[in-house]
Amino acid sequence: MPSVARKPKIVIAGCGFGGMAAALDLHGLLKGTAEILAIDRTDRFDYHASLPELASGKISRESISIPYKPLFSRLGINFLQAKIIRADWKKKKLLTATGSIKYDYLLLAVGSQSNFYGIPGAKKNCFEFKSDVDAIAIREHVTQMFESCSLSEKDDGSTRIVVVGGGLTGVELVTDLKDLLDKVCARCGIPDEKREIVLVGRSEHLNPGFSTEVSDFIESYLRRQGIKLVLGNPVSKVNKEEIVLSNGEKIQAKTIVWCAGIKPASVAEQFGSKNFNNACGLVLNKYLQCIADPSVFAVGDCGYCSAFEVQPVLTALRAIEQSDYAVHNLCCEISGNRKHKMQYVPRYFPAFISLGRGMGVLSFHGIWFSGRKIAWLKKISEKIHLARFRHNLAFLEYFDALLVSVLEFYYFMVVRRR
Repeated sequence: MPSVARKPKIVIAGCGFGGMAAALDLHGLLKGTAEILAIDRTDRFDYHASLPELASGKISRESISIPYKPLFSRLGINFLQAKIIRADWKKKKLLTATGSIKYDYLLLAVGSQSNFYGIPGAKKNCFEFKSDVDAIAIREHVTQMFESCSLSEKDDGSTRIVVVGGGLTGVELVTDLKDLLDKVCARCGIPDEKREIVLVGRSEHLNPGFSTEVSDFIESYLRRQGIKLVLGNPVSKVNKEEIVLSNGEKIQAKTIVWCAGIKPASVAEQFGSKNFNNACGLVLNKYLQCIADPSVFAVGDCGYCSAFEVQPVLTALRAIEQSDYAVHNLCCEISGNRKHKMQYVPRYFPAFISLGRGMGVLSFHGIWFSGRKIAWLKKISEKIHLARFRHNLAFLEYFDALLVSVLEFYYFMVVRRR
């Protein structure tokens, strides 16, 4: 009796945007010819772009979450909920909290972790903002602080929120927290002058990755909303219920949230110093394969393509885009058609920025738009991505390409001709 060839085993480590997209695409392309195992430390996918709204209570956890097990079981994909402790790429195995797992091909999509830059007290005394658990904890803490505060003349920081980080995450969070405070303070009878939201940024302007015009608009809008901006004066120390700025100024607050930066997840470090960059993650070739081992691919925040001097901005859309290339090239490796692999070429994506209730900003190629309709378009985009993942609707992946094509048409036919 002829022996049956063993199916190659593909392990997807991390099931965020990149890992989820890769799992669904591999299922569609390989059609049962390979064993696919997806691993994540949580039991569900969370749409991270909506976490600020979860923190403000505008949406429920269920509306932005997709349980992994029911979805993957329908597709014949195995799922393991476990924390990944270590990657041994030389022996082709992962060590998890539940045991060791061997693989033939590894797709690393473990994402990032908060970067506290060695600032004393930051990790211990700040809320992180990386997950649905963090968002809900912040909302509950803020609500409890304001509902139980004593409106005395003494400023003890009970009615002050400090968000550290002037990038996209910090901006979106402060505007949604402002919407949360509008409701809580109205219910508790706390006047506007007794509450304060402070956004602290290291740079002289918010969102340093965007144009000056966009930054100026956002700064002006936040100030009109009553949000205090402290820019160009980074945090040097975080005490319990207090931050200390580089110029020695101190700001008391019983709610301090850290959104000041990220770094690649620690799992990627274990590929060795020659294969890992502390700032950008696992070193990849132009096909998104690990330089040291072509059976390992990586997407999203945990790796970077060494073929580019300037790295593309890492977003959820970028992770999904990279997964398309990684999956195609992984399938070429399995089939032996290596000459058909595709070199990764990043596309220019629009940046959506939510500024709380009824306001959004879209930035693309130096042009930008703002207003309620942009906020609606951002919500539509989020719902389309969730629907794609929740119901495995592959055709919805073309929404991003369609949106980019429309914006590119407008840019080249209208803006460039002015």
